[in-house]
Amino acid sequence: MENNNVNVLKLEGSRNWNVWKFQTMVLLRGNGWLDIVEGKCVKPANATEKLAWETNDAKAQTLLVTRMTEEVMLHVITCTSSSEMWRKLQSVYEQKTETSVHIIQQRFFQYKYEKGTDMSIFLSKIQEMQNQLKQMGEEISDKFVITKVLMSLPDEYKHFVSAWESAPDNKQTIENLVARLLIEEERVNARVLKIAMNK
Repeated sequence: MENNNVNVLKLEGSRNWNVWKFQTMVLLRGNGWLDIVEGKCVKPANATEKLAWETNDAKAQTLLVTRMTEEVMLHVITCTSSSEMWRKLQSVYEQKTETSVHIIQQRFFQYKYEKGTDMSIFLSKIQEMQNQLKQMGEEISDKFVITKVLMSLPDEYKHFVSAWESAPDNKQTIENLVARLLIEEERVNARVLKIAMNK
């Protein structure tokens, strides 16, 4: 399974680090190289096994460097193994300091839905911030995210919010919220268009 050039997403920096990391880890796992990259599978002493390990490490390095911009590549240009590259990228882009956690938390709480914004984009940005905080060890529960989304919606969605709050607890999941909000967005847009046409 080495068809790694389909829909190549290049790492550009911290902006797309989380998405890039997820996609790259899936590819590495699929090829059987993830343990090498994460340092869990170290170079063996046996000559035959050592050669196989070095071959796989070289393939993992190739996958990594072909999925990043030249600017990002400067961070790993002195690395001699895939695990060294991975650690370097993590040290650069996984900012686990209290300051960066605080900044993302601040963005999360301040982020609001703006009229005209695609609902799918609004929801994906909230979930992206949730994921960033999770990777920093500051996990936000799905229930908290749902509350955040509902509180951020404009007046046009007040009936949706009421209907959601009356739904059974086992139906109040992130997946259901996303699906129902996208449907509700179409209804809201249709109502707005109808009002505009009748003026």
